[in-house]
Amino acid sequence: MLETLDPIQLFRKVWSDTQVRNFVQQRFDEDALSYLQALAERPINEVFYDEKPLLCLFMHSVFKMDQAPLDKYAAIAIDEVQNLPYSLLLCIRRMAPQRCNIILMADPDQRTSLLGSDTAQVARLFGATEYRLTRVYRSNPHILLHARALLNAQEPIVLVRREGLKPELYESPDENLAKLAKHLLDTKGYTNVAIITKCLEDAKALGQRVNLPVVSEDKDEILRGAFIIPLSLCAGLEFDAVIVWNAADEQYAPDSEADKRKLYVASTRAMHQLIFHKYPKTPSTLMDALVGKQLVVPASPIGER
Repeated sequence: MLETLDPIQLFRKVWSDTQVRNFVQQRFDEDALSYLQALAERPINEVFYDEKPLLCLFMHSVFKMDQAPLDKYAAIAIDEVQNLPYSLLLCIRRMAPQRCNIILMADPDQRTSLLGSDTAQVARLFGATEYRLTRVYRSNPHILLHARALLNAQEPIVLVRREGLKPELYESPDENLAKLAKHLLDTKGYTNVAIITKCLEDAKALGQRVNLPVVSEDKDEILRGAFIIPLSLCAGLEFDAVIVWNAADEQYAPDSEADKRKLYVASTRAMHQLIFHKYPKTPSTLMDALVGKQLVVPASPIGER
């Protein structure tokens, strides 16, 4: 919707009209006027993503339109709600037809975006009826059990898959990661093996060191082979095997709930095999705890797999 409307250019064209500014001045207070003027003057690349829906709402409130952009839809499904700005969800709610059925899909534990929304607040905005899904089909049970232990999750679930490989802890320099990923592809028949980093900068630097492709933007097609991808681009994606790069205290602080949640999200991208990587002799409190509970096992060298 935002790409279709191009709200920044549309707003600036509207705002350049003196009649519009005079009309708005009668309806908005001084703070709002100052903010709108600043948006009109700010470079386009400095207009934040969560401000664009606010521009849509502003123009929708000022101008009478016979048909809103979403009037033609009888139903709208919104996935990964926890990673969407509240302003975007508010925009969709206001511009959707009154009788439109809106389905929201979210997992609060999988929030990775700094602009993400509080799901309880979103439920109130839409007046939503809540349904909790408790049957888990995708990931093998060992991956899910260790991930829930990271968050101390207590909600009851039903594990449909009963068997699978336990997550492993692989201590190695970076140079062995490409060899490990390709070994998994060759021996297990996997379609893809993703090495997940905490941020895009780490992904790019690691890609140069180990000579693997880096996913730096959202892709529509199924990703194949071995590659590196930052956590921010993993929402909703599934991979046959996942290697979580540098799962040590310097990356994932053991007392940070946000870091535990990020580690949880990275872990649950794996459908069949999950491997945590860390450098030899580097502290990893969270991994040590999982190994101590036998939810994660030390990995054997590549040649012994």
